[in-house]
Amino acid sequence: NYIISDLNGQTVWEESETIAVEEQYSFNREFFVPSDLDLGTYVLGMEVVYVNSVATSTTMFSVVDEISDAPLGLEAEFVWYLIAGIVVLLLILVGFVFIRGLYSGNEGLKDEKKKKLDEVKGEMGRLKSLIKKVKK
Repeated sequence: NYIISDLNGQTVWEESETIAVEEQYSFNREFFVPSDLDLGTYVLGMEVVYVNSVATSTTMFSVVDEISDAPLGLEAEFVWYLIAGIVVLLLILVGFVFIRGLYSGNEGLKDEKKKKLDEVKGEMGRLKSLIKKVKK
């Protein structure tokens, strides 16, 4: 048997279930309190009956306003997806700028290499002329 009561002893919720146990039984149980439950402190009681014995356990808990850790009231999972999306977009943008810089830089390098090649060809032509003059 499960019982939730206020500090005045008034029962606000109760539920019962039967579980067959031979030697030992361990479990986790979630309790959903009524949606119209007032804010405050309550007692959760559990009673286990086995053959000729009874065991009880109680714990106190509080019903509080909803607490949100997320900024601007956004859900935390949504915030993580938003951050991940922004990071991906930034990486794409940086990659695009980097690649574009490589290509535009190559065009400048190509032009510079062509100029140097033309200069080298000119010098080679002058050297050939000098060599011909020296041989004569």
